[in-house]
Amino acid sequence: MLAYVLLVVCFIVIAMLWNEGMWSNAITMVNIVFAGILTWNLFEIVAGWLDKQIPSYTYACDFLAFWLLFALMFNILRASTDQISKIRVRFKKPIEQGGRVIFAVLSAWVLVCIMCASFHVAPLSLSPFKGSFAAEPKAKCFFGLAPDRMWLAFMHTRSKKAMKSVLGQPKVFDAGGDFTLKYASRRKELQAHNLKTDGTIRVKKR
Repeated sequence: MLAYVLLVVCFIVIAMLWNEGMWSNAITMVNIVFAGILTWNLFEIVAGWLDKQIPSYTYACDFLAFWLLFALMFNILRASTDQISKIRVRFKKPIEQGGRVIFAVLSAWVLVCIMCASFHVAPLSLSPFKGSFAAEPKAKCFFGLAPDRMWLAFMHTRSKKAMKSVLGQPKVFDAGGDFTLKYASRRKELQAHNLKTDGTIRVKKR
């Protein structure tokens, strides 16, 4: 089930970028990557703040913070790059046609990786989408390609190298390799809570 949802997302993104040029699609892909990196570095901080504001929705705070941040970061980056690069760079027709398709597909794939990884922090059951996501700790979704694992591994390696020097990050992302396990435990708690409360994600205010 999840694989088909992600395929639809891929097709939608590719369709939206299909008529854009190679230069625009390349910028879009870079913006998605950087928006994802910034979001993954900040969403837990923002989620902690949200949890204090709306404690009864504590299970939804991480996912909400993640996508609010991602939308904000992407739009800021897009607006900035549009101002910096106001003139579309033109390439020879074969390069232009091939390049726009390649960057459209890459943009769709990166977004799918980020989206799939975000499901780990979503207010879902332990193994949602009829068991097609996180059926076991090392399960690989999306036809075995595991886009969520790809993004988490990318974040882990970048935080050890480039991001540490550029952003001054004090620690390696998921240094202990327990990110998915931590959030699996959280989803398991929510699943137990749902069984007791007829499916609501709200909890009593602390």
